[in-house]
Amino acid sequence: MPGERLSASEKRGLLLWVVLGIIGTLFAYKYFFRAFPEASVDFRVTRPEALKVAQNFVNGLGGER
Repeated sequence: MPGERLSASEKRGLLLWVVLGIIGTLFAYKYFFRAFPEASVDFRVTRPEALKVAQNFVNGLGGER
């Protein structure tokens, strides 16, 4: 309702949730790449490098180019 104020316990609860949210965000930011190392892999490859890797893979399977 308009004009209603939060009680002291509601304010404390809201503050607690905000603080926990900030702590959770900082924790996730710090440990994200440790938990998901594939997120930090650099997948950029030039065309000649990709061709060489593909040829080596196919040759390893016993196929021909």
